[in-house]
Order: sequence, then structure tokens, then C-alpha cells
Amino acid sequence: PRLNHEEIKNLHRSITSKEIESVIKSLLSKKNSVPDGFTAEIYQIFFKNLTPILFKLFQKIKQKEIFD
Repeated sequence: PRLNHEEIKNLHRSITSKEIESVIKSLLSKKNSVPDGFTAEIYQIFFKNLTPILFKLFQKIKQKEIFD
């Protein structure tokens, strides 16, 4: 299946801090959320510290157009 124009446009927009927080808070506890082996609970405990770091990372990725 191909993405339509609106879906492509949505993929190219910037990610917000609120979205990052929302995703971290919605992770299922007690499960490994990513290959680094940390549980979602760890991310949820430290989300206030992690959100600005992840936000900057996503900005850098977008600036360098790594995934385009």
C-alpha cells in the first residue's frame, strides 16, 4: 500500500515534546519496550529527564534528514 499525500505530510512534521511524553506514559509496564533491555517503567520514571533529550535527538534527525 502507498501513503496518501496527507499521511506523507504527517510523517514530515516535527514531533512535539507532548507527543514524546504521551508515548512514554502509554508504554506497557513490565515489558521490554526497546532492544536496550530497559522496561517501560524505567522510561516512565525518568520521562521528565528523557523528554528534552529525545526531543533534541528528533530535531537533529529531522535537520539532517536522516530518514528521508
